[in-house]
Amino acid sequence: MSYFDNIYVLTLEKNKEKQDNIKNHLDSFGIPFEFWFGFNGNVELSDQQIATHTVSPGARAFSRGEHKPMLKGEYGAIRSHSNIAKNARERGLKNYLIFEDDARVSSDFWERIKILETEAPKDADIILLGTIFYGKKLPLKKYQVTDHLWDFKTMNIFGFHAYTVNQKAYDKMIELWEEFNDIADLKIISACKKKVLTGYCMIPHCSYQSSGISDINISKKDRDMIRTKLLYSETPHLNDCPAINESGEVHPKGKWPTSLF
Repeated sequence: MSYFDNIYVLTLEKNKEKQDNIKNHLDSFGIPFEFWFGFNGNVELSDQQIATHTVSPGARAFSRGEHKPMLKGEYGAIRSHSNIAKNARERGLKNYLIFEDDARVSSDFWERIKILETEAPKDADIILLGTIFYGKKLPLKKYQVTDHLWDFKTMNIFGFHAYTVNQKAYDKMIELWEEFNDIADLKIISACKKKVLTGYCMIPHCSYQSSGISDINISKKDRDMIRTKLLYSETPHLNDCPAINESGEVHPKGKWPTSLF
């Protein structure tokens, strides 16, 4: 396998349909992977066990700056991501790629990975390949470090569903996650913005999410996550550069494929 020592697909044992769908999808691209069955907090965690955990105001809309109770599914996600990092550490993997089970990849995926091999900064702890992005602003142009990789300090990222991790970051990421005081994605995003970890984001993304039911919050109805195609790449747009608006900000409607908006 080129570049990655291992590729994990994080899923819950009950998600047979999602497993079939992503297996067929990744198999069609010749992407080798192994399923990792995560911790199902909604089933395995009691009300008493979750009661002491909260998430940051950034994790909840209309939080009024207050910390809110953590959902069982959010706890399960943290433990699952941490357990994968522990597994990679135990196996001596130099790096790994993880997809969540609703991830999908662009048709130019392997071309994008060749780019990643060439452009990945030596100090990278984590590189995001697909994110949940909100708002209209990409990072300022000064945060672009290569043709396709950006330091995402100013990028409005709420979560991610496909990312790579370097071996040197395992211990720190496990430590951060197992504080169990915020959702898994925001712990890492915050750590990168505070320079505790060094993180980059591939733009255009080469992974997005299919629509489906959230395993994090089972009280929510079907979520349309196709909007994560917002920063998604497709040939021949491999080398398109976003345009700079009059404020000096990179705007998604620059040269990005208009069919994705």
